[in-house]
Amino acid sequence: MEILTSGDFKKIERISDLFKILGHPYRFAIFKYLCDCGCEKMRVKEIYNSLGMHQATTSRHLNELKKHKLLNRTIDEGKVYYQPNIENELIACLSQCIIGIK
Repeated sequence: MEILTSGDFKKIERISDLFKILGHPYRFAIFKYLCDCGCEKMRVKEIYNSLGMHQATTSRHLNELKKHKLLNRTIDEGKVYYQPNIENELIACLSQCIIGIK
């Protein structure tokens, strides 16, 4: 049996933290929707309208997902857009696993 190094343990902690963040049904729904939509980025209004959520609730959960680096946020001409942070190898892998879950 191999012994975990401190580097291995940090990776495991990071993965565990991501699952904790996605453990909330609204955050999972938002992340899954953004992974499934196939678009480059999506406005906050499109997200909450599509999911039938309140704007404030959606914004709060988007901020949590951004804070934990699951999503990237961009602002263009005063409009806020979100997209999965696929530059991160772990997030890219996770987003591919989530696509297609019914």
